[in-house]
Amino acid sequence: MADVNTGGAGTLRLDVSQASTNPGANNVNINWALYLIERVTSNSTFQNSAIGANVSIDGVGTIWSGSFTFDWRGAGNQTTLIASGTATLGNNGDGTGRTWTFRGHMNSTGTSGAGGPTDVAQAVGTSATYVTPGTPTKPVASRVSDTQTNLAWTQSSASNGQPASNQVYCKTNNGGSVKILDISATNSAAIGTVANSKYEFQVQAWNSAGFSGVSPWSDPIFTTPGAPTSATATKQANLDIVVAWVNNVAYAEYNTEVWHGTVSGGVTTWDSTALTTVGSGVTSYTHAAPNPSQVHVYQVRSKAGTLLSSYAVSNSVQLLVAPNKPTLGTVPQYADKTQALTFGWTHNPIDTTPQSAYEVNFSTNGGSTWTTTGKVTSAVASRTIAANTYVANTAVQIRVRTWGQATTGGSDGTGASPWSDISTVTYKTAPTTTITIPANGGTVTDSTLRVTITFAQAEAATFVKATLELWQGAVLLESKDTTVLNGVVMSTPVQNGVTYTIKSKVLDSNGLWSSQVSNSFSVVYLAPVPAGIVLTYLPDTGWGQLDLSIPAPGGGQSAAATVTITRTINGLVETVVQDYPVSGTAMTFLDTVPTVNGVNLYTVTTKSALGATTQRTASLTTSELRRAFLSKGASFQTVGVFGANLSVDESLDVASTTIEAAGRTKPIGMYGTETSLQLKISSFVYENFGSTIDQLRKVLLTPGEACYRDASGRRVFGTAKGSLTYKRVDRADLSFTMTETS
Repeated sequence: MADVNTGGAGTLRLDVSQASTNPGANNVNINWALYLIERVTSNSTFQNSAIGANVSIDGVGTIWSGSFTFDWRGAGNQTTLIASGTATLGNNGDGTGRTWTFRGHMNSTGTSGAGGPTDVAQAVGTSATYVTPGTPTKPVASRVSDTQTNLAWTQSSASNGQPASNQVYCKTNNGGSVKILDISATNSAAIGTVANSKYEFQVQAWNSAGFSGVSPWSDPIFTTPGAPTSATATKQANLDIVVAWVNNVAYAEYNTEVWHGTVSGGVTTWDSTALTTVGSGVTSYTHAAPNPSQVHVYQVRSKAGTLLSSYAVSNSVQLLVAPNKPTLGTVPQYADKTQALTFGWTHNPIDTTPQSAYEVNFSTNGGSTWTTTGKVTSAVASRTIAANTYVANTAVQIRVRTWGQATTGGSDGTGASPWSDISTVTYKTAPTTTITIPANGGTVTDSTLRVTITFAQAEAATFVKATLELWQGAVLLESKDTTVLNGVVMSTPVQNGVTYTIKSKVLDSNGLWSSQVSNSFSVVYLAPVPAGIVLTYLPDTGWGQLDLSIPAPGGGQSAAATVTITRTINGLVETVVQDYPVSGTAMTFLDTVPTVNGVNLYTVTTKSALGATTQRTASLTTSELRRAFLSKGASFQTVGVFGANLSVDESLDVASTTIEAAGRTKPIGMYGTETSLQLKISSFVYENFGSTIDQLRKVLLTPGEACYRDASGRRVFGTAKGSLTYKRVDRADLSFTMTETS
């Protein structure tokens, strides 16, 4: 309700309200009333002539126009209904409410105090008038490609029943209905599809009032059917050809076309039209009485309306005729008369049928007469001549013919092929061989193996080559072909103390191999000459000197190539020299860290170039009583000598630890195998007894591992750290700590 004063005496009032809705028509009924109300109880002015007025609606225009009279002198406040009515107004097209503005107008009253002209306005919002959408029409599906189908339909609904969305349902290959799209309020959709499928669609609309009915199913739409596979063509006994295949179409609404072609010179020519079209589910077709003089081939494809799959092509088939002459396999020019000879051939059918039988002929007089195996029913395309069937120097001619499935025609009316080309083999005696070097059970004293063999052949064939094999047990070490018989050098060195087998077979000018023969032998290298040993103790350095004499080898000996020297002290073996080349008949070596009070046992090993060894031992006993030695540098060749008033304190330790544990009154002891040794050494240095102060200082400053030796027989290797305290220019106190390392 809206009011506006007309002047000092009155008020113009407009009253608007919604009365009812009509969802089916998408409109509402609105009641309106225009009043004039006196504002004062009395007024000397009055008006009783007609006053003009009208009512309008924004967007519609004037809905009432007229006049009224009003007496301003009436007792009390007066109210006059100028006009009233009902307006039927539409909502928005989608059924949502709409706002309308009503305007009331009164002209000038022409009376003092009543005022005018005057306008009053009131807006009213209408309520929504939704209804559920109507059922869409039957959709129309149009194939665009195997991967797209376009779908179109029409909405069936009143203006206020428009859908807010559409659901699209699909059946694939007669399966269940599945919702595939939920899209906006549209009349079409592009649907993704795949080949070899049948599709049907229906549509349902929706808005906030609910779902429409579901449209009828569309007519089915098809994509390219799946191609057949495994096409085969098979001849029948009555000379018909059965074409068979496997269907791969996912729906039932299809046919299968069978096409026929012929093959000539490797080129296929297809008929201009299909041989036949068969219905859905059929998987074979019989081609009755095809031309027996042609090679037949077939192809099949699936068809759904105008949609065609690719072809599946069968094998080629020719009807039953006699085969061509077979191809005789390679027959050797010469054969060992003591060995069985197997030869083969290739069946060459014209009609593709396999070999069913064969016959082989033999002649030993140049083809004047033949012996035969007779017709042998067999698919095997080979024959064996037994060993010793023919004597040496017999030339045997061989020919063969075959049968397929044809029982008429051919070379003799039975379906046989012509005879093959003739091959000739001459039987010979195989050659023989022996191994003369190395002798069986013999001994080889060298790493280089030289082999000598013999060759013989009864019919004076010549030697062509030999194959030699060197074996160690079951392992083939080397295979070698040679065209010489004497002194063949094998590439593999043979090892000292190992047993081997050499095998040989020979090839003659007839192309025949001998049987393989073998000899076993062992290898024992000649031991090298032993070294003569002279040992000398050098007291100024605490070294041992080894003077070796290396004589020339005598009978049954080999020359020494290298020398190795080890030293053993109290069971501990250490290397002094390793594989040092022998350079003459006399050699001298220095041992820089022997024990200076005890027995040094030296083992001198001479080794030949082949690896054989000879050992000699000698001992050097030393007996230092006072002096000690500290050696450092390369090969411990920097030596300091001392020992006046010598004092040595040893500190020994074995790795251990303790662990406290709950419930134990004493800790748990853990003991290892690691040991540590530390010597604290002191000595007086003075002139003419051992090394000078400068010499000892040089030793302490020399980098690297140190070795301490003294008259007790100690030999300790490790680190040495110490000092020299000068008493005079030529006298000092030496003290250092020696820590053993591993």
